[in-house]
Amino acid sequence: MKRLLALILCAVSLGVMGQEECNDVSPFLTAVEQVPLELLGMSDSTMFFKSEDSLNWQEAQDYSSFLGGHLATFSSSEEYDLIQTTWSSPFGLWFGLRQNVFDEEPAGGWGWVTNEDSTFSAWGSSEPNNGPNINYSEDCGEIVEGLWNDAWCLVTRRFIIEVPISKVRCSEQAACNYDPEATIDDGSCYSCDIPESHCGPGTIWDAEMQLCIVANPSDSNFDGCVQLNDLLDLLTAYGDCGAEESAWQCGDPVSYQGYDYQTVQIGEQCWFAENLTSEDYRN
Repeated sequence: MKRLLALILCAVSLGVMGQEECNDVSPFLTAVEQVPLELLGMSDSTMFFKSEDSLNWQEAQDYSSFLGGHLATFSSSEEYDLIQTTWSSPFGLWFGLRQNVFDEEPAGGWGWVTNEDSTFSAWGSSEPNNGPNINYSEDCGEIVEGLWNDAWCLVTRRFIIEVPISKVRCSEQAACNYDPEATIDDGSCYSCDIPESHCGPGTIWDAEMQLCIVANPSDSNFDGCVQLNDLLDLLTAYGDCGAEESAWQCGDPVSYQGYDYQTVQIGEQCWFAENLTSEDYRN
């Protein structure tokens, strides 16, 4: 009953005020929290998703806000072309275009829900036209087969939302890498009981630090063992990061296959001070 009352109040505010938001949407959000979403891709800062369930325009906008975003807006024709060619639908998709009902019909007062400037439009032929039904206004934007159409806000449609990339992380609270800021799960969650599977080659899980660390600091190529190439890499790179900050100093011995090789600094480079004594060769 509470959810029904909330939706009735939303419907009244949509019909009377046009741009008014419905403030008490908590019963609604509980009901639609698991709306399935399909990911198209990402830009530098945002990701776009299409819902697989249908809601009315205000419900779709409320759900988008719940996820930390909004119904999709398009800052360029190129961005819009990518969306509409991928998700074009003959049945309409809600997006973040809305009309202020106090402006002149049918073309007055249209704008983005984010209040950003609109640099282009993609209205269909003879649109917006406010529709043939005089009993209600068409104040919400939908995409129909790639073109914009004004539609009655209370009909249900699938919808396209836009959320910041920062909101798309591991959202499972029981996961080891849970991100409390995440509102959409990206599938990266893993259990702290088996974190080793998420460590790369040559690294191991440190339970105390709760992260992957290098298994052997001398293993410069992370192949799991210390070889001659690792030692040469160490000598070549010595000094690049400041020798005074390194635990190993040129002049200290380097252990390889049970033998300690002496080292010496010549100019700005570190060299072996003696020849290789190993009898194990690749050939």
